[in-house]
Amino acid sequence: MTERRSPGPRRARPARHPRAAGLPPSPPPRAGAALPFVGREQETAALAAALAAGLNVVVEGKYGMGRTALLRQVEAALGRAYRFAFADGDLTPAAICEQWLAALAGAKRRRPERYLAVRAALLRVPLADPRPHVLVLDNLCRLTPPKADLIRRLASCGRFRLAAIL
Repeated sequence: MTERRSPGPRRARPARHPRAAGLPPSPPPRAGAALPFVGREQETAALAAALAAGLNVVVEGKYGMGRTALLRQVEAALGRAYRFAFADGDLTPAAICEQWLAALAGAKRRRPERYLAVRAALLRVPLADPRPHVLVLDNLCRLTPPKADLIRRLASCGRFRLAAIL
């Protein structure tokens, strides 16, 4: 039988968690609050200037590099000057229109409608808000002919500014 040795007195480790160190917990981030970017001031300013000039914008880059977060940062930087509505570009054109209608009109429809009907509803939705509206199409991986037609019609109607994230 071997004799076990005691490892000796243990050293106290510094607390890594704020609560363990006796510090009050930091408040959780507010819902919808954009976290500040570091080193993205040029991109933020360029996008804000393009939107202020009435242009449509395209943000492209690799997955995970913060394209959506960049537009959320632009939304926060512009304050209340613009109304942003985000939709998932991976969905069908009808579902994209439904998401934008829900964001602009504040109410979801009970049943899905046909694409042409929901597109017409989006083109004539009453915009009670006088601010310019920016429709953001996030994750536009596959540009199908119906999606291209939707983008073309929205760009030509003059009621919206478009931002596509590729």
